[in-house]
Amino acid sequence: MVVPQGGSHTPVPSPSCRSIRRKCEQDASVNVEDDAVVHVFNCRAYAREKNPDLRAFLKYVMRNEAESDLTRRIESMVAVKKILEGWSYTAMREYLYELELKAEGKEEGERARALSAARNMLARNYPVTDIAEITGLSLEEVEELAAGPEASPRP
Repeated sequence: MVVPQGGSHTPVPSPSCRSIRRKCEQDASVNVEDDAVVHVFNCRAYAREKNPDLRAFLKYVMRNEAESDLTRRIESMVAVKKILEGWSYTAMREYLYELELKAEGKEEGERARALSAARNMLARNYPVTDIAEITGLSLEEVEELAAGPEASPRP
């Protein structure tokens, strides 16, 4: 966790935490000047931690045991987040399914329009090659329409 500090930095007095300032790896004399400090917590050292909230938090991270008001609130927030993520996933899945259905419906509608147009053109004695080119149907599909009983336009 990176915690920005305004001006001076007071290390967290804790046996389970180490505070590390950023520095340039190539030249230690270069000042990074962002005053960022990284606090590294040793969760296994929770038993030695004197701050009760921090001890409860570290124990929660290690053992997933919510024993304090703080960790119970964290656990509750995590549970709510999981529910919201589940809803979000479900909503996204339903949305994608609706898009897929719309695409399928659009394709079916376009095909129905092409077939209807082809039937009308056949009834007006258009050449099958022209019908295929205009409607986007294959030559075989147009020939099947021409040969079948539904070659006449529907009312």
